[in-house]
Amino acid sequence: MLIEPPQIPWRRPKLHHPDCQVEPIAAPTAADLQAGTMRVTIRVRPGSTRPGVGGSLGGALVVRVAPRATDGKATEAALAAVAKAFGLRRDAVTLVTGAASRTKIVEITDGDPAVLQHLLDLPGPAN
Repeated sequence: MLIEPPQIPWRRPKLHHPDCQVEPIAAPTAADLQAGTMRVTIRVRPGSTRPGVGGSLGGALVVRVAPRATDGKATEAALAAVAKAFGLRRDAVTLVTGAASRTKIVEITDGDPAVLQHLLDLPGPAN
């Protein structure tokens, strides 16, 4: 099942050379969808005093992690937290976009859409 990310305004990349082109992201194949692969937009909150996964912010799943956003530590902690929340191994969660952003798109292999909906419906803490 494919979960569409919320529409987030973005800037078109600057093309510095007339021959430079941006390749579109390939749509998932039917085999990917049958295998249970889904893409989920997450919003990482680094430096949280209460780490956890749950709640939504603008349609994105909120992931609170203790490590600060330095050297990719918060991103790695967020991917591990998402995997744990879905009851999967860490390698089942792959970062698609947003390595240096708090809003990221992750691909979850064998993820359960019911678990995602439950996590989105959870209230998030106020920190």
